[in-house]
Amino acid sequence: MAEGFDAATSIVTTCVGPVRIHTMGALGTCFIALPGMGQGAEDWGLIMPTIMQKTSEAFRVVLPDPKSNASAAASLSEFAIVRDITTLRGLIRYTLHETWLLDLLPEDGAKVVLAGHSWGGGAACRFAVAHPERVSRLVLISPDVQYCVAQAMAKTGIPTLLIWNKNDPINPYCWRRRFNGHPSLTLITTSSGGHFVVDDHAEKVASWLNEGDVHPRVAEASELRGSCCVLA
Repeated sequence: MAEGFDAATSIVTTCVGPVRIHTMGALGTCFIALPGMGQGAEDWGLIMPTIMQKTSEAFRVVLPDPKSNASAAASLSEFAIVRDITTLRGLIRYTLHETWLLDLLPEDGAKVVLAGHSWGGGAACRFAVAHPERVSRLVLISPDVQYCVAQAMAKTGIPTLLIWNKNDPINPYCWRRRFNGHPSLTLITTSSGGHFVVDDHAEKVASWLNEGDVHPRVAEASELRGSCCVLA
């Protein structure tokens, strides 16, 4: 039992050092979910059992705890508004902070479902832009993401579920427009839960995952790096 939900806990050695992870399910498509800033694996762990129960596809869920390693943890410098200032709205590119996620991916090169809430949503987008060949689908809840990153992510064509509370007090609902032009985006607007991951999200995520994966071609990383502020 880990932090209020049933999962196995272990330590994984990554390029930035050891990171604690919680796993659910032994076989299936790898599903990695990143929490909001200052939160742990429970951010997603509490709704994952419902998602796994309601989907027809089997998943091996990996819930990293970025707080377990200072080099992986979220920082204020990664807030979208701060990044907009420090990168002159994307004109200056920066090194990808989420490279450590590569060490959590399947060794056989299989694609993963990548999810993120708030800071974790921004991190998931940045990683998807740098490594679109490793991500099959994205699940984002009120992501804290720069406009330039959201637009670059849209160009990947990765099928994306975007859940946003119209009354979100932290990341405003109008930020959904940062993803305008995404050819494979599903937007679900909610009115409960504020900025947090809540039980109601589980049904929505499961329903979307069950719809299948018939979508346009996913772009290669080499097609994206020249037009975005994220570097691999």
